[in-house]
Formats: sequence, C-alpha cells, structure tokens
Amino acid sequence: MPFAGYKDFADCVSKNKDKGDPKAYCAVIMRKTELEEIPRELFIPPEPAKGYTAHQKEILAAAYSSCRSEQGGSEKPEDKAKCAMIAHAAAKKAGGKKMEHKPMAQTRMLDALLPPGNFTRLKSGALKVTGIVALAEGTWTDSAVGTPLHYPAKVLEKDNGNWIAPSIWSRHAGGSPRSITDKIGTIKNPRYDAETKAVLVDGTFHGRSQESRDVIELIEEGIVTDVSAEVGGKEIWNAETKRYEAASLAFYGLAVVDRGACNVCKMKRNEATECEQLEQKEREDMETKELEQKLAALETEKAELAKKADAERVELTKQLEAVSKSKADEESAHKTAIEERTKKMAEYETRIKELEKTPAPPKTVPGTGEDQKETIELEVFTPARIVDGEVSR
Repeated sequence: MPFAGYKDFADCVSKNKDKGDPKAYCAVIMRKTELEEIPRELFIPPEPAKGYTAHQKEILAAAYSSCRSEQGGSEKPEDKAKCAMIAHAAAKKAGGKKMEHKPMAQTRMLDALLPPGNFTRLKSGALKVTGIVALAEGTWTDSAVGTPLHYPAKVLEKDNGNWIAPSIWSRHAGGSPRSITDKIGTIKNPRYDAETKAVLVDGTFHGRSQESRDVIELIEEGIVTDVSAEVGGKEIWNAETKRYEAASLAFYGLAVVDRGACNVCKMKRNEATECEQLEQKEREDMETKELEQKLAALETEKAELAKKADAERVELTKQLEAVSKSKADEESAHKTAIEERTKKMAEYETRIKELEKTPAPPKTVPGTGEDQKETIELEVFTPARIVDGEVSR
C-alpha cells in the first residue's frame, strides 16, 4: 500500500538505509500517515445528557472529535462507543459553567514540552503534535513574573481543563499587542496525566500563514523545541513548606519560545543536560535564599531573646536591690534597738551602784521612862438623848 510518497513499506526501507533503524523509521512514517487528521466537523457528537449546559455540550463535542481524530476516524462501533464514553466523562467533569478564577497579579509564562515522536503532518499542511506537557508538578520560575511558584499535582489535576483561550501564538503578549497573524495554531484535548503528574494537550499548527509554516519547519528541524504556557490563577503562601503555591489555574494559551523554564518542558530532549544544570542552579539559588531567610529569622529571634533577657536581668536586679535594702533596714532597726537596750541597761547599772553607795537611815530606838510625857486621860463623851421632853445621857 502506498504511503508518504513510497510504493510500499519495502520501498520505504530500501530508500532509508542511512537511518539507524530503517524499519522503525518507516513504521513511524506509515503510522503517521494512517493517523492523519480528519476534519473535526465531520464527527457528529453523541446526544447530550439531560440537563447539559451549553458549556458541557461544547466540551462533549470537542472531546468526542478529539478522540475520533486520534482513532483516525474509525467507524467501528466499539471505537465510537469508547469516544462517546470519554466525551461524556469530560463534559460531566467540566460542570455547568466555566471555572471561576481570580487572576494573578500578572500572567505567568511557563515553558512546555513538544515530544518529537508525536509529530504528524496533515494533508492540509498543518502539523499536529500530541502529548505536549503544558505544565508539570514542580517549582518553576517563569519569564514574566520572575519569581518561583510551586504547582501541586492536585491543582493540575483539578484545573487541567480550564483553558480560557486554547490558542497557540508565535510570541507572548508582552510589548506590542498581538495580531491575528500571531495565532499559529490551536490547543485540543487538555488532560491530566497521573504518571507524569502533568497537564498534557494536543496542539495543531495550522500552517495557513507564513509565520505558522515557518514555525512548523523550525519544529521539524529541531530548531524550535519549546512552547510556553500562559498561566493565571490564584497563589497562596504555604506556611508549612515556606513557599508560594498555585491554588487554582487558568490557562490562556501557548506561545513558541526559544528556551524553557524547566527541563521537562521541551519539545525535544537535546537541551536536557543544559536545562538540568540551569534547574539545579535555580534550585541551589532557592535553597540558598531559603537558608538566608532562615538565618535572618534566627538572628531576629536571637535579638528578641537577648532583649527579653536584658529586661529580665534589669527586673531581677531591681528585686535584689529591694530585698537588699529591706534587709539593710531591718538590720539597722535591730541594731538601733540593741543599742537602746544596752544604753538603758548601763543606766540601770549606774543607778544601782549609786544606790549601793548611799548610807541607810538610822533605825528608831524605843524611848526610856525619862522621855515619856504625862499621860492625859480623856473623858469619853456620851451623846444626849431627849425623851419625853427631858434630856438624858
């Protein structure tokens, strides 16, 4: 069967003997040819479930078309059923309306991976790239804000489908406003990959403008290897891990860039070693900064403890001085009392000695007969009484 300009598989192998593994090379070419995209509008989506909103119907159609495209437009009932199941799951997960989000202070720009084995040239001249790593779990410093931010796996899983603008641009929006010619492709089939803990997307570079065709050629030649995801959302400070983390995500598209923010976000791995070195240096710088912050915090704590110790020392000194003064006053009062008591005892002793030196008065001697005077007898007076007018004694 002819494919990609070859008569058959054997013809391809014979004309590519300079390749490391001609058979493997031709197998990839044949597979790419077989999976050339069929226009999505040809795929009629399954009947929406009762209660689906307009947004859910849009997700249903997009997911179904993406799945059918991956199958190469297979008409097998089991393949259609599988795609319908996947599409309904995506619609239910999307919910009734587009996810609300709070814009960051500035949209971050983080580079993404274009895997080299997943390039497919379409009949229209477009280039389809499947499995682009739009954003992976980790702490990345973007080119716009310039500060590190950690992207947890649970947030990537929760918000992987929140693409506000599913476009691929030839450059970021900085500087002059972007024109429609800067739009060189579209993003399809966003999903979360649990194994790599990353948001994966499929991108199609439409090739309808010279700029888009130039980028396609550069990608195929391995000159362009990176695209950068424009990401907004909400950031929070994690006090436990001492870092800023993304709490929600809103994707505003991808832009082609020269260099990525992380070693996992590349179209090809030919720059992996250099990026790993850059990432290692960035990690070391972050660790150094974190250590400096911890050291500054310890210095602050040390100063506060020293200040507190000085205050306690002053207070303790005052208490000791007060105790010492109280003890001194008590000792002074006790000394004064002893001195007064000693003085009084000395006075008592002096008085006693003075009394001992004073002669006692002579004792009284009973008188003799010569000294006795004449005794006078006194008459006892009897009071008078008047009885019946007469006085009697």
